[in-house]
Parts: sequence; structure tokens; C-alpha cells
Amino acid sequence: MKRKDKGFTLIELVLVLLITAILMGIAIPIYQYFLKKAKQVEAQLALKEIVRLERMYFADHDRYSDSISEIGFSPMQPLNYYTIAIEPISDPNKFTARAEGNLDGDPDLDIWLINEKEIIIHLAED
Repeated sequence: MKRKDKGFTLIELVLVLLITAILMGIAIPIYQYFLKKAKQVEAQLALKEIVRLERMYFADHDRYSDSISEIGFSPMQPLNYYTIAIEPISDPNKFTARAEGNLDGDPDLDIWLINEKEIIIHLAED
């Protein structure tokens, strides 16, 4: 009787590794893109909350605040990726809030702005 060896050849194993590497090369950048987009939601939600608080402050004081603490901004969950600040403007009828964050550890910052008209601008992408 002839004995038949069972198992994979070296070529079959190399092909499987090659296909796996190609799939990972495609999947990892896509995953990182969607992960970054998910993190950016934190900035957008925080800035919309700033607008809501600024409008309430304006209704009471006939001007917009230039301080986060003055309007009582306190997110329900701590901000993990962004820092929020209100940029000082000389016009009391306007304000601009800014969210800055480093999403992936490189020197580039992800920057979002919002104004009293609730216009959100993505100033710089990380």
C-alpha cells in the first residue's frame, strides 16, 4: 500500500499568509478611518452643548460668555480626546468655541470650531 502524507505544503502556507497580509493591509486603514470618525463625535457633541449653554447664557445676560466655567459646561462623561475652549471675541453678540484633540498620537491636531449660528467647521484633520 502507498502511504499518503497529510498536511499543507510550504507553498500553500505562504499563499495563505500572503492573502492574509493583503487583507490586513486593506482592513487596518479602513478601521483606523472609522475609529477616527467615531472619536470626532465627541467634539461635535461637546460643541453643540456649548451652543445650547451659550444661548441660555445670552438669554439671561444679553451677551455671550467667553468662559467655559461661566456657562457651566460640564459634560456627562469626561472628554477623552478633546479639550474645549471658548475663544474670546470683542463682539458680545458672537462667540466661537474650539475643540482640539490628538486622535492618533502624531503632532497634528484635529480642530473643530462652532459659532453662535451653530455652524461647525472642521478646521484641521488629525
